[in-house]
Amino acid sequence: MSDRFWLWGLMGASAAAGVTLNAVAIAFHVEVFSNPWILLCSSVTGLAQAGLLLLAFLPPRAYLGWVRGRAPEVA
Repeated sequence: MSDRFWLWGLMGASAAAGVTLNAVAIAFHVEVFSNPWILLCSSVTGLAQAGLLLLAFLPPRAYLGWVRGRAPEVA
């Protein structure tokens, strides 16, 4: 369960990074939609958000097996 909270937190950090990147670009009068570096970085943060939410809410079996394999044994 705590792994899902960790993924949710990472997704929030990725969202904050994307919003901050765009806000700083706008503050410096950079054209956000025509600058390829801003678009690339913004897209990477969006892709990270999608992937993290997918793992948090619809995890594949392989990921669940990996998480369960790392869990300590309960006596």
